[in-house]
Order: sequence, then structure tokens, then C-alpha cells
Amino acid sequence: MAAPAWLRPRCQPAWPERYARRLEDADLPKGQAAREAFAVLIGSDGHALLAAVYAPDAPGWLREVPAVELLRRVWVGYTLHVTEACDDDLPRLITHVETTSAPVVDAAALPLVHQALGRRDLLPAIQLVDSGSLDAPQIVAAHEDHGVALRGPARPDYQWQARAQNGFALDDFHLDWEREQATCPTGHTSISWRQRPDPAGRDLIWVTSSSKDCAPCPSRPACCRAQGRSPRRTRCLRPRAQCEALRAARQRESTAALGETYALRAGIEGTLARGIRRCRLRRTRYRGQPQIRLGHILAATGLNFLRLGEWSPASSPRPSPPESRGRYHNIRQHLRYCGSSADPVRPVASVRKVGSDDRNSRFPDPSRTTFADCSASRPCSRYCCTE
Repeated sequence: MAAPAWLRPRCQPAWPERYARRLEDADLPKGQAAREAFAVLIGSDGHALLAAVYAPDAPGWLREVPAVELLRRVWVGYTLHVTEACDDDLPRLITHVETTSAPVVDAAALPLVHQALGRRDLLPAIQLVDSGSLDAPQIVAAHEDHGVALRGPARPDYQWQARAQNGFALDDFHLDWEREQATCPTGHTSISWRQRPDPAGRDLIWVTSSSKDCAPCPSRPACCRAQGRSPRRTRCLRPRAQCEALRAARQRESTAALGETYALRAGIEGTLARGIRRCRLRRTRYRGQPQIRLGHILAATGLNFLRLGEWSPASSPRPSPPESRGRYHNIRQHLRYCGSSADPVRPVASVRKVGSDDRNSRFPDPSRTTFADCSASRPCSRYCCTE
């Protein structure tokens, strides 16, 4: 035991008996429900121990103990990011897989994917992503650093003015970047434009209107909820490049062209569903990120061989939109894994369509690949779901 004196006051009464020796199959409860409840209990114990180790008053060297690091990796898990090519009249092959620790958000993993594709000269002109990767910094960085145009549903404006749709959202203000002024829909101009970072270290611009304009304004209830003697509207802006890129992405969502282009991304669901059934991607027999990444690479290679063997020009998908001809789209998606042979954490929200329908029970035809949340009562179109 690494730190018995530190652990003793934090040890729960049931731990010595529960973990006195290694658990075997004979020690597990009988019945599926009882075993699931026991797994939840063990999981809560692991989270409690990790929370104590990473508490501010815990010794820092405890986090460097190999057993603690192994526990953290097993409980946290890993995320697989899959990139798939969508060339016209060519098989849809996986061009890259990226394995990260599960806490790494999609936006942080996207630059790793671009760097890897750039080293092999596989960067696309357009990349279809979900909203987790389509935020203003990612849109600008992908375009400026790699020449990639991200497409997908942009993150919406969550401010109450935007949800009310009464004409006083941030996009309704006219921004004069040269003069550093913002004009509200009623014609009043801001009096303050200051750049300063937020607590997370992001460079932001804080724009403030005058209380002399806001206080008597009849539209103030729809624009500002500030109370007191000097009520006024304060807006937080991103840097100009990010602000304009996000606004353009939101405007693009209402166009039919984006809907047609983004429909190509539905094919990644079939790739994930087949990987789950053929390669058991929701489980891993390895420990440690390098070994798990190797398993992901081998699984992607096997899926590519299957697609090459099945592909023929006559079965190629319908042509892509004109803007993508000559290049290809990259599609990424992710699943979450445990670092042990235990049942993994369920997929995150963007992969709900994969679900747990590994048996393809709704559509038993083996020539079709489907995803669990398909709302249709019949198989999806070949372009969307058929391998």
C-alpha cells in the first residue's frame, strides 16, 4: 500500500472486505441485474478514491503512483475519432483514426486529426463535423492553418435574447470593427470597446452601451435585464475572424446547399455500426492508450479491406455536390471506451444513433448497414446506410 496513513481516514467501512482479495467470477453476484448493481457500486468506489487523490489537500505524489494512473485511465476511458473519405465514384475508406483520452473534447482532438492528415497529404477541401467540433476557434484555425472548410451545425447562441427571437440577439447588432463600435437595432451606439481575456484565458471583446440610452429605451425589457440606477447592455464578442466565421456558419445552416452537403455525413453511422459488429469497437482487450490505438488502427484497416473487396464502380454512391468534386469530404465521429475488458461507457450524445443495436435485428439483411435510431420503418437509402 502506497500511503496507508493517508488512506485510513478516507477508507469506507465496506472497502476492506470488498477488496481484500482479487475478485473472481465465482465471487460475483448471481443474475444480470445483481451484477450490474455491483458494477455500479465498484464504479462509485473508484470515483470516490480518485476524487480524494485529486483533491487539493492530497499529496501531489499520489497522482504519480502507477496504480492510481491505471485506475484513472480505466475509469476515464478513451475516445475514438474516425475520419472517412467520400470521393465520387470511389470506395469510402477510413483515412485516419485518432485515439484520445475521453475527457479530451472534440474541439481539442480536431487539430490532431488535421495534423495527421496533413502529414500524409490527405487534407480535404471540406470536412463535415458535428456541433462539438464546429465552434468559432476551430472554424478559423482549420481554414487558416490547414485550408479546410468545416461544415455542419454551428453552436447556437444560448443568450436569452437569441432564444426569445425578438430582434435583440448579438447577431442583430451592427458591428463596426474599424471604429470599434456596436450599434443596436434601435440605433444607439456603444460607448466602450475593451479587449481582455476571460477566466479561461480566451481573448474576448467587451462592448458596453450607455445607460443614458438604455434606461429610457422602450425596448429595454427585450434587450437588457440589468437593474439598478444605471441599467445598460453589455455584450461579449469574440475576435473579428471568429465572430464573422461563426455568424456565417449560422447563416449557412438555413440554406438548402448545406443540407445536401451535410447529408453525406450520415454514411459514417454505417461505418461505426459495422465496426461495432465486426470489430467489437465498444470493447478493448488492451490497457494503455498506445495499445488501444493500435487496436483501432487494425480495426480500421480491416474495415477498409472489406470495403475494397465489396466495392465496384456500379455500386458507388451518388455524386457529391459540385463544390466537392475533385476533392473529398472528411467525416469524423467518436465513441467512448473503457480501458479494460468491462462493458464500456455508453456513447456520447453525438453517437446515440449507434446505440446498442449491434445485432441489426430490425433489418436482418446482412447486405445492409443501419443505425439504431433510424426513424423510418424501412431500411435507409443505399446512399445513407448501405455498404
